Amino acid sequence: MKILVTGSSGLIGSEAVTFFDEQGHEVHGVDSNMRAVFFGPQGDTTWNRDRLLSKTKNFKHSDQTSATARVCLNFSSLLTSAGISKVRSAV
Repeated sequence: MKILVTGSSGLIGSEAVTFFDEQGHEVHGVDSNMRAVFFGPQGDTTWNRDRLLSKTKNFKHSDQTSATARVCLNFSSLLTSAGISKVRSAV
């Protein structure tokens, strides 16, 4: 299954990436890294993104853009901090 995790470099998102990757799912993550904006270099989550890219087998990452909503239509499941939602494929 293809799964999209928003906030994939954050605490909860990165754990979700690890979990679904270990289950053999194709995991795509997007993240805006707003912690770096709010808290400066100490809040930057780039290190966590890099850790996931080196540790996982089925994870791909993209920086969050306005196109994220359109991309969601190509996934079976969407994981956000609010939980998992089923997403219909675009026809």
